[in-house]
Amino acid sequence: MTLNRNLSSTHNYSASSLTITNREDAYDDYKTNKKNDVLEMFAATRSLTMEPDNNQGNSRPAPISGPEVGDLTERNQLDEPIIPLDVPPALSYYIQAAQHNHRAFLTTNLCHANTPFVTALSSTWLIGRSRNCAIVVHDRSVSRCHAVVGYDVQQGFYLMDVGSSNGTYLNRKRLSVLKRYALADGDVVTLCNLSFEFFVAA
Repeated sequence: MTLNRNLSSTHNYSASSLTITNREDAYDDYKTNKKNDVLEMFAATRSLTMEPDNNQGNSRPAPISGPEVGDLTERNQLDEPIIPLDVPPALSYYIQAAQHNHRAFLTTNLCHANTPFVTALSSTWLIGRSRNCAIVVHDRSVSRCHAVVGYDVQQGFYLMDVGSSNGTYLNRKRLSVLKRYALADGDVVTLCNLSFEFFVAA
């Protein structure tokens, strides 16, 4: 069976109706193309700047990768690491004694190498690592209660070892435990690995 259509007989369009039809088709095509362009642009933008957050189901900015990360890393890195400056230790340790009436006080840098420490007026000062000592020394070779510097009105200043583990030395001679030894200006006292000079203020 053959169907013959005579376009001229079945479709009679006037010039005005054809023009309107063409305008409507053109407008529909414009809207469709514009919508597709917007969707493509949105998809491209989203793929570049957003990535899904699996935990929250939202979108969040994509992390920086590639050359940008390398640039930031190079900017944040220093050529050499920052090393804190070490405070230079004292060239020599000392205890300086000063008499005041029937008592005395000591000035020393054994507690802090670069800061003089002044003891209270007294007649005896215990030296060691314990916080209870009058002069606290931060040296592991020194016992918690190592030695005593004392003052006697008649005999003057003296040094005594109170049973230290590594011994107390006066001018390189080891002291007997709990025995007083007179101290003179310029003497060198050694508490195991730690040595200091003893001075008497005029």
